[in-house]
Amino acid sequence: MLAYVRRKFRANPPTTKRVGADEWNADLEISLGTVCELLARLNISADTVPYFTASDGASLAVLTAYARTVLAAEDAAAAMALLGALAAAGGVMSGNIDMDGHKVIGLATPTAGNDAAHKSYVDTAIANLVASSPAALDTLNELAAALGDDANFATTVTNAVALKAPLASPALTGTPTAPTVAGSTDSSTKISTTAFVQAVAALLAPLASPSLTGSPTAPTVAGSSDSSTKIATTGFVQAVKSAFAATLAAVASSGVYADLTGKPALGTAAAKDYGTSAGNLVEVQTGGKLPALDASNLTNVPSGAEATDAQMWAETAASEFVSPRRLGSSKAWVALTDAATIAVDSTRGRNFNVTLGGNRTLGFPSGTLVEGDEYNFLVKQDGTGSRTLNVSSSGYKHDGDTAFVIGTTANKYSLFTGKVLPGATMILLQLVAVNFTGP
Repeated sequence: MLAYVRRKFRANPPTTKRVGADEWNADLEISLGTVCELLARLNISADTVPYFTASDGASLAVLTAYARTVLAAEDAAAAMALLGALAAAGGVMSGNIDMDGHKVIGLATPTAGNDAAHKSYVDTAIANLVASSPAALDTLNELAAALGDDANFATTVTNAVALKAPLASPALTGTPTAPTVAGSTDSSTKISTTAFVQAVAALLAPLASPSLTGSPTAPTVAGSSDSSTKIATTGFVQAVKSAFAATLAAVASSGVYADLTGKPALGTAAAKDYGTSAGNLVEVQTGGKLPALDASNLTNVPSGAEATDAQMWAETAASEFVSPRRLGSSKAWVALTDAATIAVDSTRGRNFNVTLGGNRTLGFPSGTLVEGDEYNFLVKQDGTGSRTLNVSSSGYKHDGDTAFVIGTTANKYSLFTGKVLPGATMILLQLVAVNFTGP
């Protein structure tokens, strides 16, 4: 039974299928059949449900498949699962929450890493992060700008530091510089530049021939008999002076040479007089001249004739003498005979000339060679020119022992020299000039 009493009865209900609230009161009871009759008047069909409207009327709502599924849920938990809702006691939610501009309030202070945080908590954390940072560095953007917006700032700084020298025992390279300490007397641990060293060095005396100034001192050699290259101080000189004064005093009292100490050992010449007589020493005359002497008393004086050119070059002169005239004539050019092999006689001189009439070979000098002697060869091309001179003899040497090439221009001269090498068995040839106009 429904505890509703109809206030007035309508014989013909309105076509809107509404039952007004004014039609009921608490005076009557209505049976379930009566209720069903009333519901039937709304023409209820499948999958619909009646409901009261805001105007005290009644109407039907269509139940969708989803609504029927929710109403068919076994319990509240099953219905909430179908609706995707969380229980008041909490749960795990997936997907995003769109608050549509509304706030989430009443959050507790987070304690775990995945707890939601309220504005007050975030503001406090940011304030603690900024702390007392200057205004120019209290944002991430300002910090990034201060680091040059370098995402690899740590690597950049590490690489830059790697190019710097350590404070302890730096191994500097290149040409490092430093401030120059003023003056030249600083003895601290400051870096000494080359300029400072030069300033100090300018005050030092060189090892070679120093020009000392002021009052330089040196260790005094003990005793008075040292005769080495050590520096003699005034103390050493005074010691020598005192020893010499004592000797002079002894000589002054006796006047005898034998009283001198440390005197040199003199030969018998010390007891001889000078003059022109037998047993006398020679006295140099005014102008540095020797007195006239009897040459017959001289020994080891050449008594033979003047040496010839051949004797000079062969070094066979024994008792012969060499005059200035002979020295001059021995330097004359000796003409060689043109032949297939040009013969050279070392006893004829050291300067030779020849005109080539064909391709020739220079013969090795006959006679005894003397180490260090120098030979000169003046070779002329004839009117035909292009003549060659072979110096492949085993006694000749020249640059790299390669082909020895002289000038080949007709009627032109070539000059080369030869130096007798140690052992007097080889002559080193050296080309001096080629293709020049000769005498």
